[in-house]
Amino acid sequence: MLYDTSDTTVSYAYFPHDTVVSLVNVLENGATVEVAVFGREGVLGLLSAQVTHEAFGRYVVQMSGTAPRIPVGLQSEARNACPALRQLIMNYGEVLLA
Repeated sequence: MLYDTSDTTVSYAYFPHDTVVSLVNVLENGATVEVAVFGREGVLGLLSAQVTHEAFGRYVVQMSGTAPRIPVGLQSEARNACPALRQLIMNYGEVLLA
């Protein structure tokens, strides 16, 4: 598990390469429901870091692999320094909002 709603802050944004991570919400009765899946097209923790600095739910690794990470405080600097990263984040944002 990368993050859970009990975590106080989201510290890193993860960029899955060859792994799959599920965002799972825990219901009042303890049951869980998968609400999102992150793969190589996604950025895990990006919106959480920018909006509330808290996890939106439980982030569970479904398939092991690699996922480089950067501290959320460096996201703006990294986006400005790397056009490819900026484009990836913009594309991902469009997919989330569609």
